[in-house]
Amino acid sequence: MSDPRVSVVVPSWNGLGLLRAHLPSLVAASRDEGGELVVCDDASSDGTAEALAGEFPSVRVVRRARNGGFASAANDGILSARGRIVVLVNNDVELRPGCLPRLAEALDREPSLFAAVPSLVRVRTGVEESTTRIRWRLGVLSTSIGETPADPPDYACGAAVAFRRDETLALGGFDPLYAPFYWEDVDLSFRARRRGGSIARVEGARALHDHGGTIGSRFDRDRVARIYERNRLIFTWKNLLDPALWRRHLALLPCKLLWDAAAHRAFLLGFRDA
Repeated sequence: MSDPRVSVVVPSWNGLGLLRAHLPSLVAASRDEGGELVVCDDASSDGTAEALAGEFPSVRVVRRARNGGFASAANDGILSARGRIVVLVNNDVELRPGCLPRLAEALDREPSLFAAVPSLVRVRTGVEESTTRIRWRLGVLSTSIGETPADPPDYACGAAVAFRRDETLALGGFDPLYAPFYWEDVDLSFRARRRGGSIARVEGARALHDHGGTIGSRFDRDRVARIYERNRLIFTWKNLLDPALWRRHLALLPCKLLWDAAAHRAFLLGFRDA
């Protein structure tokens, strides 16, 4: 269709098995909402594009020539979307019935709302991922999930989030600086909030997340931890504006590096990478 109201966009890299498991819920959700479903294939080598053409003919596949990580794949998917509202979904996420219209209605109802997020539950542990927090502790930032559901999220988790296409593109989309993954959703949310946008968890909108199905099958735990540490430092150096916090960060950073050289080498290696 030429002008759907909603586009569901799924970035994917070598995730054919996950797409086969989770696309049926996304196909049904987009069909019921009169929307479109776009998979941005981030230069997969598992035959994703060819398989989807035969097994899910209603899905539009955007193929990237080179692998660029989550941010680049998400941005290309958003650029190719025809809908006014984009619902970005990981390839290991299932949308429950009613999720899509509730997210779209929340954005239509609240002009100041930048991002609408559903309840996002990890299927293996039951942890609620939509209740996000960012904390400043001992001179560095950290993220956490699973806190009080009644509070608004500090940032919109990129695994399942709805936003207006044009507004997100005007912000520059996700920053590829964080490739291959992590903290790009925090960064986009931060930029939106600095411009006065808000983030809300939408009552009754539910999604399930097979967390680790994508990253956990491609990267070992040490590598994932190192990327997380690198990217939280990049986020800090890119976005920290307050002089007092900068002084605290620079004063405590050497102590943290010395401590983590023995206790947590991922931070030391992440600092080197950053």
